[in-house]
Amino acid sequence: GGASMRVLAPVFAEVHASQNSARRTLPTAPRYRDYEARLGHTPADHRFWRERLSHVDQPATLGDCVAGVGFGSGARERIDRCPAAQMSRLKQAAQRHRVTLALLLQAAWALVLARHSDRAQVVFGVTVAGRPAELDGSDRMIGPFINSLPWWVDVPATGSIASWLAALQRDASELAERAHTPLSTVQKLCGRPGKQIGRGLAAACVVAVV
Repeated sequence: GGASMRVLAPVFAEVHASQNSARRTLPTAPRYRDYEARLGHTPADHRFWRERLSHVDQPATLGDCVAGVGFGSGARERIDRCPAAQMSRLKQAAQRHRVTLALLLQAAWALVLARHSDRAQVVFGVTVAGRPAELDGSDRMIGPFINSLPWWVDVPATGSIASWLAALQRDASELAERAHTPLSTVQKLCGRPGKQIGRGLAAACVVAVV
């Protein structure tokens, strides 16, 4: 992937230069610690998260849906391959509603959690990633530009799918803009133990596997 090439490109260049008896001065790559320092001086958008948390009302988590089922402890992994015909229909549905395929799957996951828990609000983890364009040299920087954040989703009992998906798309875009927010900050603002938030984040693994 792109991250691997960022790591290996300087190595390949050095090997090529040595084989051709050429001296090569490698450009200095931006340091990931500069990115961390930037985040340290960028305050989290507390107003956004407090507004979001003001609408939280005992959302269902993955743990709530499987409690008492008897799956036992420990992690489980299951891989199901989607038939080509079904994948084609999913892509067409995403295009029809003008949302990403990932968001369509997340919406389906929210619907599953809501129906199995008989609640109108669910929470699960989403993985946000991206290199900040405003940070000079971020495209050449090596480091983990990912974060996991809880996403509280309202699942209305009535209304059109199109309007719900459009609202989720706007919500996801707002969440992506706060991708730098540390999970510990959200936990503090939420006033809930990290274990409870973690139960919701576990659902992100299921969406990723799909």
